[in-house]
Amino acid sequence: MLKFAPIDAHRRKASAMRHLRFQPRPVIGQAAVTATTDLDDKGVHLLADCSALLERDSALVEQLSAQGSDGWDWQGSNLLESDEILNQNVPTYRLGLNPALLDVAEAYLGEPCFYMGCSLKREEVGPFTGGTRQWHLDIEDDRMLRIIIYLNDVQDGGGPFQYIDAARSRLARSRLDYQSGYLSDAVMRTVIDEDRWASAYGCPGMIVAFDGTRVFHRVARPEVASRFSLSLTYTSRYPRHVFRQVRLRSSSFRAVYPDLSERERACLPTPRWF
Repeated sequence: MLKFAPIDAHRRKASAMRHLRFQPRPVIGQAAVTATTDLDDKGVHLLADCSALLERDSALVEQLSAQGSDGWDWQGSNLLESDEILNQNVPTYRLGLNPALLDVAEAYLGEPCFYMGCSLKREEVGPFTGGTRQWHLDIEDDRMLRIIIYLNDVQDGGGPFQYIDAARSRLARSRLDYQSGYLSDAVMRTVIDEDRWASAYGCPGMIVAFDGTRVFHRVARPEVASRFSLSLTYTSRYPRHVFRQVRLRSSSFRAVYPDLSERERACLPTPRWF
């Protein structure tokens, strides 16, 4: 997505003013403090056991891992978005409204956040290397947080999340004059040595938290085992782009809204009507 200097200058000024006015909630717990620090420094934070951060919802993650991908109606796809997840299992959708996750998101963003929904993904073994299996940066906002929770064991050949830390990603972006889109391995090798590409391996319940606008990332092609994971996304309340699928349908929105707290309600973007 191309950016235009006058608009960018206005966005930066407005964002700076919001950050000055924002009074973040205290980030409670060492796991949350470490996550926020790592995100600021490296753009990525890895947490081997989600229970250290999620607490009340760690049992749900264990349940999702035990149930596996066969416990969902995939409707002929390998991807389920917010509406489908909410219709099949409300607690899974509401996991993204866990107060500890909202605290981390807002502490990192420096302003109130939108919960841009969740997605369940099956990354299956196969030869396909296109789409998000290529290097890219996200375009939803100037700064964002995405959290991936592994729901099965992810080791070498199992489609791990791969990333290049924020400092090297900034260098790659400058050298390639990158604006948006996907980059092949061959192109990335011209600016960042392959031994600097990091892979996130872990057991069910592992958290990968990252800012996709700051770190080049991709899903490695699964070669010997599939990957099953849940993704949760957070942006500011003034994002650059809101993808249609992250907005709940109005019927889903009305179904979940009454049971939410005031804070949770404020974190939902307006619904779509179809």
